[in-house]
Amino acid sequence: MLSRMCAPLLRMCKKQDKKKRRKQNKEKKEAEIEELKKNTSNTIFGYTEPGAGKKKFECQDTYSIIDLPEDHLKFYGVFDGHGNVGRQASLLARDFCDEQIRKNSKRLRKMKDKEHVKKFLSNMFNNCQKKYKKNQDYWQSGTCCIAVLQIDQRLYIANIGDSRAVLCTSRSLQHAKKAEICAFELSTDHKPNRQIEKERIIKQGGKIDRDEKSQGPYRIWADDEGPGLAVARTLGDLHGHKIGISNEPEIEVWDVDVNDVFVVIGSDGVWDVISSAEAVGFISKNPEDPSQMSRMLTNEARERWDLFNEINRTKKKLSLEGWDEVRKKASLQKFEDNIMRDDISVVVSYLQNIHQL
Repeated sequence: MLSRMCAPLLRMCKKQDKKKRRKQNKEKKEAEIEELKKNTSNTIFGYTEPGAGKKKFECQDTYSIIDLPEDHLKFYGVFDGHGNVGRQASLLARDFCDEQIRKNSKRLRKMKDKEHVKKFLSNMFNNCQKKYKKNQDYWQSGTCCIAVLQIDQRLYIANIGDSRAVLCTSRSLQHAKKAEICAFELSTDHKPNRQIEKERIIKQGGKIDRDEKSQGPYRIWADDEGPGLAVARTLGDLHGHKIGISNEPEIEVWDVDVNDVFVVIGSDGVWDVISSAEAVGFISKNPEDPSQMSRMLTNEARERWDLFNEINRTKKKLSLEGWDEVRKKASLQKFEDNIMRDDISVVVSYLQNIHQL
């Protein structure tokens, strides 16, 4: 009797649950569409390819695109996270920068003195660093950042770390019969062995050395335990900032003219396998659909990572010839456990009318 009385009530509850789930799914889709709208532009295109490997658990890269034609302003950036909470670190920086640019777009538009804009960007990243200081999860996690703010025809390139911005420009060279495409780096990688970084880090008690294998990049150490960062400027990384790692952006200014074609920015997952000149050449030689160039360059970088890993795999197998099967299998397994492909992010911003390219 009781079960017959409860049955209609259970059906009603299930209906309500289904209705609630439909509403939640609808709201989620609407939020995704709004997020997509925010990251949409007719001249700026981005793409991220997650890394791979047994020690890669999540994609820690993200990117941002803001296009505000009414304010003659564009902002785009790549944020390359690292550490246990690298994903959260890159999202924190992206969301904070997006909020600040949108909130201050009209004020930025009115700034005529480029030093005032540079000061705004420097303050923005300093205030962002304060957000990390509130959470000890960022003790050994953080993010690199390369960002471009365009106001009218002036670019402000702010760099923290080893992501990079490269300009494709067409210059008439002295002995050339016609203008030639060339790559011009708009940022400088913040490696620990760069003199200005090295002096600051040593002065504040940090050490710069390779790891115990004496191979790979130079890293920054407080002691044998870490942090072992291969970049001299980051956001987050509270441990590293006590020994000279800086969150101060290096800001360059570039006035765009008719010779400048596009800017490509990317995380080090791109630049570890593709040179600046190669990236510019790749995009320039594939002009059919500009909106696909960020995806195509990302795919090219991924293929090069895979080829690089396959070459190393072959070298490893050759080096083990003559070993007994048990030792060979164990050595190969250890090698496979450490092999990886970095996260790869690319944003391409066209500076001229893309229909004329």
